[in-house]
This record gives sequence, C-alpha cells and structure tokens, in this order.
Amino acid sequence: MAASQYKIEVLTNEDQLLSWTAAQFSSFVGTGNVLHDVLFPPATPPTPAQVEVAAERHKAVFRSIPENSIFIQIRDPSNGKIMGGANWEFWSKDPKRSPNVPVDWIDTSTDYGKHEHAFAQKVMDEFMGRRARDMAMPHGLLHLCYTVPEYERKGVATALVAWGLERVDKEGWTAFTEASPRGWPVYERLGFERIERLVLRYDDLGEYAKGQGDVIWTYMVRPARNKS
Repeated sequence: MAASQYKIEVLTNEDQLLSWTAAQFSSFVGTGNVLHDVLFPPATPPTPAQVEVAAERHKAVFRSIPENSIFIQIRDPSNGKIMGGANWEFWSKDPKRSPNVPVDWIDTSTDYGKHEHAFAQKVMDEFMGRRARDMAMPHGLLHLCYTVPEYERKGVATALVAWGLERVDKEGWTAFTEASPRGWPVYERLGFERIERLVLRYDDLGEYAKGQGDVIWTYMVRPARNKS
C-alpha cells in the first residue's frame, strides 16, 4: 500500500492511553454514534474520572495481550496534539475468543443503570458472538479507529487503517471490523466489504429508551490477499 504522509506512532507505555482515550471521546461524543455511547459511556462530554475509567479498560488489554493488541496514533507535528488513533489486533492463530464477555463498566446502582447495562450486554453479546464464530483463524481486527473532528477529511483515518492492513497483507490474513455509519465508507475504499448491517433497538427498555437512537453498525470483512 502507498506510504502515508503521516508518522504513525505505536504506543509503548500504558500511561499514553489516558490522552489517547481523551482524544477518542472528543472524536465520538456528540456525533450521534450510539454504539460508542453504549460501549464507552457517557454520551455527553466525560469528566476526567470517566476518561480514566475508559483508559483503564484499554490499559487492561494493553497489559494482557501486548503482542496482539496494538494502539497507534498520529499527532500534529506543529503542536503535538493527537489527530487520530486506532487499536488493531493481530492474531497468527485462532485466539479462541469467548462469545460471552461481561459488561463491567456501567453503574447498576440505579434502575436506569440496570437497563443500560442490560442493553450494553446485548450489544457485547452480538459483537463477541460474531467474533468467536467468524474470526477463529489468523486475522487482523480493526477494533477501534477515530479522528479528532478538527482533523477530519485529511486522510488521518485512511493512514491508521492502511498501517494495519500493511501487516495483514504481509501475512496474507483476512481483516475484520465493525464499522459505524460514518466509518464504513473509509474502510470500503481500502478493500473492506460490507457483509451485514446490524441494528439493535432500545425498544425493550421502555421509558429508558427515550432520547436514544438505535445502535447501528456494519460488519465488514477484507478478504485475505496474497502475501506481499
């Protein structure tokens, strides 16, 4: 693939994940991406404590599978600000993912929290069930990708995705991602194919569904190519 105009930085210290996560929130909050709101609450600008909670989740992954889960970022050379980031997973064999991953990041001390937790678990079960079923092979997974709003339409997301695909192509692997409506056009241009559009509704939450949109994402696959 063509070389990027940007320098891709691989995070080597878990302490870097706090600023990486803060940039993640600034990229998604207020954009109507209900999927992110569910998996990384809140849907409103987070407090520093809430950013830390989300960063700790990333740190846990960073520690547990450091050879497989790679966090990358692009910074503005003029001021050092994070322009965008991504989390890629690379697996040389079946990772034997569990289809059941408990949601432990939502406060269930209120009725709303209990309903929100139930829905988030529904989303996770859909995600992880598909991953366990379809990704039982050597592969690359684009787990998360974001661009900070002021740097959109500058090729940042393309560079972050292309970085991972270069390794995927070198190994001759299939690549997967679960794309938001805003993200799939970028991925499609880089060879991902739309397999299925999924919609999970808040309808079963009754009054708790007020003001919530549907969770929508597109399951995408980039078929394996010959080793480069």
